[in-house]
Amino acid sequence: MLLLTGFICTQKLQAQTVEGDWYTPLRNKLKHVTISKDSIVFRKCSFDSLRDYGYPDMAFKIERKIKTTYIVSSVTDTVRAYYLFSFITDNAGDKNYMNIESFTNQFSTIRDAEKTITEFENNPLKITFLTKQEMDTIRKKKPISSMTTIDFKNFAAKTMHVDSMNAEYTQKKYKFAYLYSESSSRLLLAELGFNSLVKGDQFDAMYDTFYENPETREILIKMGTQSK
Repeated sequence: MLLLTGFICTQKLQAQTVEGDWYTPLRNKLKHVTISKDSIVFRKCSFDSLRDYGYPDMAFKIERKIKTTYIVSSVTDTVRAYYLFSFITDNAGDKNYMNIESFTNQFSTIRDAEKTITEFENNPLKITFLTKQEMDTIRKKKPISSMTTIDFKNFAAKTMHVDSMNAEYTQKKYKFAYLYSESSSRLLLAELGFNSLVKGDQFDAMYDTFYENPETREILIKMGTQSK
């Protein structure tokens, strides 16, 4: 199974079921998904207070659950549509992830959606989501402004390794494809001990610093070329 990133906690968290609140970082905010017994709701919220911004981005009713895959529905223009959504919690490995293909394909009936579950579950590309406690842990890590040249080289190597592993799958079109580029690098940086929950301009400033460094400029250029 290929993961966007493997986030490793520095301390063991209490086990959490699928139902609850989950977060993954975007460029300037967090993607927040709430899973309950009968619904799945997506919102955006702030890095610092986890305060939600306005109305939900998307909301779905859970129609059926088969193993780790949900068949959900939404109503748009009075026509009911069905989608597949998969979210897996791995309490033993402290990883929680969503199938990147979730909500990409629309079905007219529950039966049609159910027929594609096997193929859907075989997609190895996942988006890592974290708990509120894990977000709090990241926020206490070192500031990215303190990164050394060695730190950046380690970060670049890990980023290019993950990108190369997932290259075959990131070329496809998914509704949540943008989460790959926006969250994976931040979670990798957090894994290396840095607070990556910062606005995009601060992240860009970190890249600019290492672009100006002759020792890391070519590495940065290679990172950008590989991600295209």
